[in-house]
Amino acid sequence: MIEYKNLIIKEYYMDFTKLRKDLLDNYQDHIGIYNLLKDGLGANNIDLFYYDNKKGIFFDKINNLILNIKHLNQNSILGNAIMKKEPCYIKNIKEENRYNSAIDNPFNIDMNNQIVIPFFMINGEIKGILRLSQFPSALSEIDFRNINILRKVFFKIFLYENSYNQEDINSQKTNQERLENYHNIKQIEKIYKQISITNKNLEVDKLIGYARENLKNIVTYTNPNLSNSIKIKEEIKKITKNNTMEQTVNILIADDIRINVQILNAMISVYKNIGEVKFAYDGIEALEILNNCIHCDDDINLIFLDHHMPGALGSDIAKELKSNKYKDRDIIIVSITNDKDILEKNRHLYDYHIPKPFSKKNIENVMQKIDIIKK
Repeated sequence: MIEYKNLIIKEYYMDFTKLRKDLLDNYQDHIGIYNLLKDGLGANNIDLFYYDNKKGIFFDKINNLILNIKHLNQNSILGNAIMKKEPCYIKNIKEENRYNSAIDNPFNIDMNNQIVIPFFMINGEIKGILRLSQFPSALSEIDFRNINILRKVFFKIFLYENSYNQEDINSQKTNQERLENYHNIKQIEKIYKQISITNKNLEVDKLIGYARENLKNIVTYTNPNLSNSIKIKEEIKKITKNNTMEQTVNILIADDIRINVQILNAMISVYKNIGEVKFAYDGIEALEILNNCIHCDDDINLIFLDHHMPGALGSDIAKELKSNKYKDRDIIIVSITNDKDILEKNRHLYDYHIPKPFSKKNIENVMQKIDIIKK
């Protein structure tokens, strides 16, 4: 595991090692990701824009925002980051000439800093956007770079959910009404402020005070950019209700001894979220399968890897998976060799190890750690 340095911003402490692990553990949980980013980075305003390639839209399941890619160009901060295919850090958003409030700040939140990080595949296909603002204090370039090193985690997050469905559409209609109400309330607040400036009557002042308290309660409901996780959960229920789809894990078993492949395949068949299982009987075949699956829907998520195979050793394949070619993928590598010297020498290349002969207990221990459960 890569150890990232911890960072202190004035009195706010950022532990990037812990945040990376927690995000990986909760990459399927929209609310969990939101709260982890809020607590770990101190950002009160967070957008996770998944991209639906078929519809050409970005959608945020927490804040119920939709952005059409054809409307994103150099005239907005977010659009500019997408066109340049690089992250950006805005120190003062109101002085930024590319600032487009409808896209970059649709709820007119008070903010100075904003971070926008787009995520592109090797082939140039965009998968999602992370947008952060309302930090507890001003950020430096070092802070920005440290946040940016979490990008591999976000590839896994954005690859998990990229389809905008009917429940999202219904939620978006509700959100448009809430957004309109929110803007109307902001206008009422301005009117109350103006009345308070010119008013000389104490009773009227008292009534205005009551009205402002009521407005605060209404704003809490109408503004989706909430730090209150309970209310966020109420919003997300509209989307996740009746959604029973589960993520499946695609597996590659690579071993030149065919009986080992057959035994391992039989043992993992008892786990319910297993997707497609592929087999390779030499190192070259394993590499070909991995290369062919880079941009496929059935991308490999987990590989059981023997070491002594013709064509390419297991350690060579593991090194390949750690290279820049696979930097946008998060493949779990499980060693299934019994060569102690090889294991010790290449410990840094493997996430887990299962000795031979395979046992149900050893396999279960690994599968539980990577959130694969029995039927």
